[in-house]
Amino acid sequence: MRQFVAGHRFDGFTRHVTKIGRMQFIAIHVPTRPDARRGSIGDVDHLRDGIAERLDARSGRLWLTIDFTSDPAWT
Repeated sequence: MRQFVAGHRFDGFTRHVTKIGRMQFIAIHVPTRPDARRGSIGDVDHLRDGIAERLDARSGRLWLTIDFTSDPAWT
């Protein structure tokens, strides 16, 4: 995530990880500025896909949630 954040010029991220049984639940919150322009929903989905690929989230071992928000209450 540090490489992702730096490479895409985000200010940082927070994450929460919980393991229940064999599953890991990961929530990643990426704060943005309220005036940030990241393109279409498809463009943001592409960013999420890149993170999911790095975490091997499609393996079925993870439940991954990624959000981009300018509201500090969500981070």
